[in-house]
Amino acid sequence: MLSTHNNEKFKVFQLRSQQILLFSTRSCPARGTEVFLKNVPRNIPITDILYFLEQCGEIYQIRLMMDFSGNNKDFCYASYTTKDAAKISTLVLSGFEIKPGFPVHIQMSFDNNKLVMKNIPWKMTDDQLMEELMPVVDDGLMSISWQSYDNKKSCVLEYMSHRHALEARKKIWPGVILWNTKIEVDWADPVITSKGKSIVFKNLPSSTTRLAICENLKEIIDINTVLQIQIKYGNGYITFVSEETRQAAIRTFQEKPLLGRKGVFVEKKLE
Repeated sequence: MLSTHNNEKFKVFQLRSQQILLFSTRSCPARGTEVFLKNVPRNIPITDILYFLEQCGEIYQIRLMMDFSGNNKDFCYASYTTKDAAKISTLVLSGFEIKPGFPVHIQMSFDNNKLVMKNIPWKMTDDQLMEELMPVVDDGLMSISWQSYDNKKSCVLEYMSHRHALEARKKIWPGVILWNTKIEVDWADPVITSKGKSIVFKNLPSSTTRLAICENLKEIIDINTVLQIQIKYGNGYITFVSEETRQAAIRTFQEKPLLGRKGVFVEKKLE
């Protein structure tokens, strides 16, 4: 189905177990522009998801998961055209109701392009392993890193994209038998950030929104260092990914006050 929105054409079509909305005239975005939405109503039109998300920027694609009966599941993925817009959507829209009674949770989608192979026999050389597996897993392979533990070895395979990693995983998951040993294959774990640190702000206009704060923050700091923003009646806090980024933000706010208002911040950690 071909439709028009804001004078731009988009198409909605079914691909296996997904309903997809795509602006094909927009440039395919880089990695790090996709978000994950949870608690989506099961009867929501995909265009309503578009209208909700585009409050934070241009959408390139929405992928709504479907079940065998043809109804949508309660989650979907959406790609913005820029990384900033994707990040801002997690800070601004998460927790808001997409429909009455349905507050959605939005977070950055981890586009995993790495596989880990575990339980490799210590005596097996890297060359021997690659000779056995390379014809199967080499499409899109960029790098291999090795680790050793308890007389066993493991390696992480990094691919050009999630799609390349997914295809390689399909060929060898859950594992292969080499040298009478089952070599396990699965997704590499994403990097987990430490607990964030926050600073309080106060005395902003009561009408100030999270979107207004985000638009200002991205002009003066790296918006990707922000984990969460809470505001109510002009008071609230901003949580950063680390103490280092929190301190850097405090120094920036001394020269460039948030929304141009001095005396807004109180240096205080919220545990």
